[in-house]
This record gives sequence, structure tokens and C-alpha cells, in this order.
Amino acid sequence: MSDAELVPLLTAEEVAELFGVEVNTAKCWARNKPEWIGAIRTPGGHWRFKVDIVMRAWRGRYAGQA
Repeated sequence: MSDAELVPLLTAEEVAELFGVEVNTAKCWARNKPEWIGAIRTPGGHWRFKVDIVMRAWRGRYAGQA
């Protein structure tokens, strides 16, 4: 795997904390809206989330709430 293919990932717990939701909610997003939240499943069955897509979703969710 080249360096260009390495993408920083977050855990479901980290995504939940960022959005202020329960971990089960982040996992539900992963199952139902994987493209929206950048979710991928590891070979061990854990959810990981691509940082760039998570941050885009976070900005979109909280846009205008300053």
C-alpha cells in the first residue's frame, strides 16, 4: 500500500464524541449511511470512519449554528 492510499481513520467512539451522540448512533449511521459518514468495516468487524468525510459531514450538519 502506498502512502497516497493511507487515510486517517476514526473509531465509532471518536465519531460519537465529535457529533455529541451515543456510540450506537454512530454505528447506525455507518450501517445506513456509510457514504455520508465515510464508514468502512474492518476485517475484524469494527467500524472505522474516514476523517475527511466525517469532518465534511460535521461541517454540513452544524453549518450556520455558530
